[in-house]
Amino acid sequence: MIVRSWRGRAPQNRADSYARHFLYVVLPKLQSLQGFAGGTLLRRTVGDEIEFLVLTSWESMDAVKQFAGNTPDVAVVDADARALLSTFDATVDHWSST
Repeated sequence: MIVRSWRGRAPQNRADSYARHFLYVVLPKLQSLQGFAGGTLLRRTVGDEIEFLVLTSWESMDAVKQFAGNTPDVAVVDADARALLSTFDATVDHWSST
């Protein structure tokens, strides 16, 4: 099992819109991919923004590469998400279970 972690921030007035985008647009697309095992969206207030932590689970690094391409450490952030976020990580971290 591989867990892919990524962070982004949104102004408070766009945070709920980003959460809806993740739940109703991004997550259904991910669920259609072979090897996708689940996703979680966490949020917390940091100053005057909302920080999101996205955790997605994958059956293998090969499954991650099917989603992210040959450079799996580069974040995949669609244009609609970019428009809602004030900042976001350009890269992701991958964690494996033992």
